[in-house]
Amino acid sequence: MDVANNEIAHVNYLRAALGNSSVQCPLVNIGDAFSAAADAALNTTLSPAFLPYTNDLYFLTGAFIFEDLGVTAYKGALTSFQSSDIMLAAAGECSARLLARAFLAF
Repeated sequence: MDVANNEIAHVNYLRAALGNSSVQCPLVNIGDAFSAAADAALNTTLSPAFLPYTNDLYFLTGAFIFEDLGVTAYKGALTSFQSSDIMLAAAGECSARLLARAFLAF
């Protein structure tokens, strides 16, 4: 539950920083997304499909991929922000994703 509460705090922090520019939570089928990402990374169609909930190792692999995606997204978006406050908030979140990614790597 600590991880979930931590992630909720990240969302609340970003929503506060973005103010009226924040968007609604998108509808995402994360299972299909992980499967497609694994297929693309390996340039094949895995059978059975990669699902992060299959076992502990797959879950950790999925978490690592998810954190890496977050780092890449924040890094890519940094230069598009007009407000230095929003840029600093995104940079902070990028750092948090990097720490989580490093934690998962060990």
